[in-house]
Amino acid sequence: LEACADGLILSGGKDGKVNIYNDGLNLVKILRFHAPVRSLCVELDSKGEVSGVASPPLIVGTVRSRLWALPDWQKSANASHAKILVSGHFDGELHGLDTHPTKGNIFVTSGEDNRVNIWDADKKQMLASWPLTSRKGKRVKRRNPGTTSSQPSWRSSRAIAFAPDARLLAVGTNYTEIRIFDGNKHKEVRYIDLGKLPIPANGKVPLNSSSSSRLSSSITCLKYSPDNNVLAAGLSSCLVLIDVRGGHIPKSQLVVEGGVVAMDFTQNSEHLKVISGA
Repeated sequence: LEACADGLILSGGKDGKVNIYNDGLNLVKILRFHAPVRSLCVELDSKGEVSGVASPPLIVGTVRSRLWALPDWQKSANASHAKILVSGHFDGELHGLDTHPTKGNIFVTSGEDNRVNIWDADKKQMLASWPLTSRKGKRVKRRNPGTTSSQPSWRSSRAIAFAPDARLLAVGTNYTEIRIFDGNKHKEVRYIDLGKLPIPANGKVPLNSSSSSRLSSSITCLKYSPDNNVLAAGLSSCLVLIDVRGGHIPKSQLVVEGGVVAMDFTQNSEHLKVISGA
């Protein structure tokens, strides 16, 4: 709720609408945003100025950690020309991050909010954002949850990696899945389910498709080899090497005590350095 000096009263709600009333509490206009509205502000300082937009704008805070600036809002018929000032991940933890292999100002993140975001570090802006998956479902309740995210494990990610030529982008989920996206169009082009692999744990216990096994075996990190022949997937229980040239087919597995925390290839792609949690 926001009250203006000229008598106008603004209110926002879960329906994504900002209602504007006159001093007689008569509804005079409705501005529609893309998500539930949590906060409103007409002026940020004594001059009411915000960089890059007309003054004084209407600042609207919505879910998904977004702040919108709508210039000339009193004259606007809708909110279609509102500018995003701030945006980001909004549910759970953020672990997945990788830089563009050739453009140093570009980086990508994947979070536990079912979102993959591409950013420009120089402009401090989000360039693109899309959902990790459209698959629905409820999060499995656990006595000691490993995350604060409200999303199910297949909609949560803690690992992401660009291919050396940036044509592909690999995203690993907390459900032992890897989704490969086109680096330019951001469309999913391949899906790898590591939960179906007979990965041995102490030579006896396989990583199978049961919910208890998969939930405890999230993908913690991903890394393409510089020659683009191998995609290494570090899990909370093992390491998987995937043949990229052969169609992203898993070819070998190795148990890692304590799980894989971090890893990196040598420049000649012949060796993989791994840090475990043991």
